[in-house]
Amino acid sequence: MIPVIVSTPLWPVFNSLCQTALGRPATAGVDRRNMLLSSNLECVVLALAEFREAESKVTLKDAGSLLQHCSVTFFSNMTDQAALELLIHSRVKVIDCDDEQMCYLLTGTLEEWKQAVLNLAVISQTRQMRQLAYRIITAFDDLGLSAMFDEFRRTSGTELVLVKK
Repeated sequence: MIPVIVSTPLWPVFNSLCQTALGRPATAGVDRRNMLLSSNLECVVLALAEFREAESKVTLKDAGSLLQHCSVTFFSNMTDQAALELLIHSRVKVIDCDDEQMCYLLTGTLEEWKQAVLNLAVISQTRQMRQLAYRIITAFDDLGLSAMFDEFRRTSGTELVLVKK
C-alpha cells in the first residue's frame, strides 16, 4: 500500500486565521514538541488539537475525534475479495480500475483506517483479513503514525492480531 493523497492544511492560511481568531497560532502544539512543521499527519493532528484547546496535550494515541479531520488515500494491489472484505468491515472508500490489474484507491479518515485495522486484526477474522490489517498498519508505520495503535500489542509475522495492552 502506497500513500498517494494525504490531507494537509494550507499552513500559512490556517495559522494566520487561528492567530487572528484565537490569539495563538494553530502550530503552537507542533512548536512545543520541537517538531518541524510539515505535511506529516501528526503535525496536522497536533494543530487541530491546538485549535480546539490551547496548550493541548493530545497525542496520536488519544486524538479521538480529531482523526476524523485527516484522510489518507492509498494505491494498492489486492484481490477483489480483499477489497470487498475491506468494504464490509470498514467505512474506507474503495475505487477500482476498469481492467484486470486488481489496482485500487483506498480512502479513509485516520479514524476510519484505525477502525478498519481494529475490525480486521482480530483472531476471529480470516487469515487474509489479518494479513490486510498488517499491510494497513505497516503503511501507517511508514507514514510515522504508528502511535495511533500504541494502546495495542501487536503479534509478529505478516498476520496482525491486536490485543489491548
